[in-house]
Amino acid sequence: AVATQVGKYAQALTPAALSFTVTHGLGTLQVIAQVYDATGLQTAPLTLVVTDANTVTVTFSAPFAGSIVVLG
Repeated sequence: AVATQVGKYAQALTPAALSFTVTHGLGTLQVIAQVYDATGLQTAPLTLVVTDANTVTVTFSAPFAGSIVVLG
């Protein structure tokens, strides 16, 4: 087993939009992203794409506002 330290990045997703590009700066393609609505409930975006080692792009089927947490 290899022990590594996990980084965390959080960002508000506002104002409401159909997509957001999130620059997390974690330097890895191996990330886990969780999206939360404005009331704090976890929700699933329509798509979540790991664009590169420092960026994820999330899209929604309707305008969305909330927050995202990226771990990597």
